[in-house]
Amino acid sequence: MIKLLSAPLAPNLDNPFRKKRFAFFRKLVDETLAEHRHCRILDIGGSADYWQAYAQDVMADPRVSISLLNVSFPDANDDSPSDCKFERIVGDARFLEGISNKSYDIAHSNSVIEHVGSWTDMCAMVEQVRRVARLHYVQTPYWGFPVDPHNRTPFFHWFPEQFRYRLVLSRDLGFWSRANNVDEAMRKVQSSYLLDRRQFAALFPTSSIYSEIMYGMTKSLIAVGKDGTKRSAESNTRRLRI
Repeated sequence: MIKLLSAPLAPNLDNPFRKKRFAFFRKLVDETLAEHRHCRILDIGGSADYWQAYAQDVMADPRVSISLLNVSFPDANDDSPSDCKFERIVGDARFLEGISNKSYDIAHSNSVIEHVGSWTDMCAMVEQVRRVARLHYVQTPYWGFPVDPHNRTPFFHWFPEQFRYRLVLSRDLGFWSRANNVDEAMRKVQSSYLLDRRQFAALFPTSSIYSEIMYGMTKSLIAVGKDGTKRSAESNTRRLRI
């Protein structure tokens, strides 16, 4: 019998990794500033809280502007003074027709691409990311890491979908409360689609794929690409780490 552990991991577990991840991203910002003396960032699926927690120095730099793009902004009436640093754009990562080609220096996306839908939807998002910015930084949780990042339940994402929705119907799972019906269970199960290395590299064939390592295992993958640059020879291997 398989005993499924469903207690959520410590909520701050990701913080050291996010700090390290953002330190890596900050180098891209510094390189852009050195080259162009300004840096326009489009954060696809981003939030003000993320930048306030990890990038106070970036926010304080007058040469940097940040646009947040989401399908909606539940906190749209928030009058925080730091909100003036951000432009808010309502839109869909797969369809950015309102944004001109190469109008941003960097397109940033953290744990979003696995939520946009099917493989075709992911391809559409990648096409838009590459179109609207000269450089892109796209991170996604790795399918091969044993803990599902969305409900913090070990091995959950490795089970067949038919088994997963039944589990969601039968009990609380980490951050997820027990579903009331099949429709609710299926929506939770299909709310994300984790990618392995081969799939992620196929989405970003000319980008360098970095590995974020936790306890000796790859926790997430990061695609970094820039117009006119070649991918690293070590791309899509654990040797290329952040």
